[in-house]
Amino acid sequence: MPPQKFEHVLQSVIDIAPDITESLLALVDVPMKIKRDAAAGRDYLLSEFNRDNDSFRSPWTNTYDPPCEDAVYPSERLRQIEIDANNAFDQYREMYVAPETILLMPYGTFLLMGNLQLSREIPA
Repeated sequence: MPPQKFEHVLQSVIDIAPDITESLLALVDVPMKIKRDAAAGRDYLLSEFNRDNDSFRSPWTNTYDPPCEDAVYPSERLRQIEIDANNAFDQYREMYVAPETILLMPYGTFLLMGNLQLSREIPA
């Protein structure tokens, strides 16, 4: 599912089954939006996992947009894991998933958005 349709589909599910609203909202990251990292020329997802105040960290350049002076960054070791994982996921995406799919691993999380949808926390 394209990220642009996420909120509409989520609201439709809530309308159909209001009794699961609380459980559902606890499992999903809302809103699911896309931002372009101008320096890298690549898109990334905006989520709670790469957010600091009102800024979001790009997994491609490790920079926050808008810039945030007191932002939290992953450790050097964790940043390298993030880079390696994103490279591996990018190769997987090119081979097996639609080209327009965004596949990222912001540190501590695995996110896949596009024709497929998965958001699962990876234990540290």
